[in-house]
Amino acid sequence: MRKTEEQTAGIVDAASVDSIVTCMARVGPVQAGVWAWTGSVESTTALLLNRTLAFAPSPEYSGGQTGPFEALRRSLAPFLSDAFPAEQKRQEALRKTKAWTRKHAERIAVEFSKLMADANCRQWLESEVELQWENHSQASNGLFNETLVPEISSVLNIPLEELRRLLILSRDRETVRQYCKTTDGADFHTTCDSYVLAALLRGVYHDYLARDRRQQILHHQLRRNPRLLPKVLRKPRMIVPIPNTAEYLARIILGSAAREAKSKRIQAYSHYLANGREAHFRESIDLSHKTYDSAAKDAAVAAARRLGIHTVPQVAYRLIDLAAAAGIGVITSFFVDPFWSLTIGGGSYVASLHKDVGERIGEAALDTRKRVTRLADLGPGRIGSSADTDSPGGE
Repeated sequence: MRKTEEQTAGIVDAASVDSIVTCMARVGPVQAGVWAWTGSVESTTALLLNRTLAFAPSPEYSGGQTGPFEALRRSLAPFLSDAFPAEQKRQEALRKTKAWTRKHAERIAVEFSKLMADANCRQWLESEVELQWENHSQASNGLFNETLVPEISSVLNIPLEELRRLLILSRDRETVRQYCKTTDGADFHTTCDSYVLAALLRGVYHDYLARDRRQQILHHQLRRNPRLLPKVLRKPRMIVPIPNTAEYLARIILGSAAREAKSKRIQAYSHYLANGREAHFRESIDLSHKTYDSAAKDAAVAAARRLGIHTVPQVAYRLIDLAAAAGIGVITSFFVDPFWSLTIGGGSYVASLHKDVGERIGEAALDTRKRVTRLADLGPGRIGSSADTDSPGGE
């Protein structure tokens, strides 16, 4: 399908996609954790149903990934490209990120303390240290961003010299390996705090970059506290229902790939996902929403068999139900909170940006007679899902 003018490209932060590596290493939603499982199902479902997604770029140079992260990026490259903003846009988004952080440093510190006490965040950080830190250190030249050190210092109340010392240490592979083994000591704990806060501030950067480029942004669960992001509109929130069949197929893809030999899991996941996308866009599998849950499960299992996923039906049904057993519900919809005020009518939307209220930035193919399943139809904004509990907002 030809990419049309009205389709707004979306960017997905790498942390959301990297959750898939956690789910391949820690099999099942209980072992992987709520954030890793939810992020993996969201990313897989979004990639199954949408064409126009790319990785959100880092505010600094990002080198090559390593190990399973490199394998995942390489295998997803045909349909999840890297976004490369112009240098001027990158610098402007970074400037706004720094200014926003300085303005709200006290509030960020309070919300950061709450976040670090959250059980889901603690489980996510434990997985990051074990599975991601060595890769992140090599790919990003340290465990937190050098350009954000002044802002990290301000929020955490840590001297600049101390943060710069820890940043240098975090570039050393043996030091990082030692951190991952011992998970203790003052340097380790301060580096953990800096790592998490830098991740939050990169989310702010991605938000500003998406606004400037008139794109959508799908943040990792870590970054979805509206008090830790710039302001978006509270309404109109635009809903994109996720067919229950598609969500169940995403679970089967993740669970089936994780049942492969460890060395083959990433390859299997990417193969199943690529086949699913192609079949969906060719309309050779049925991913439509079903009124009855049992019918949705049957359709997802049938689609999996058509895609060549070799999991026997009894196991496929169990894979669908694993998340429910862990207390994780079905993701029923994506939503888009628009960056700017929208006027919807006559099959088009108009966004106001700064003083240019009448500027037309595209026409969404909003047909009230059918469900919209393409996020790109809804214009620039912040993507969330029904798994989120927080309302939009921020300042």
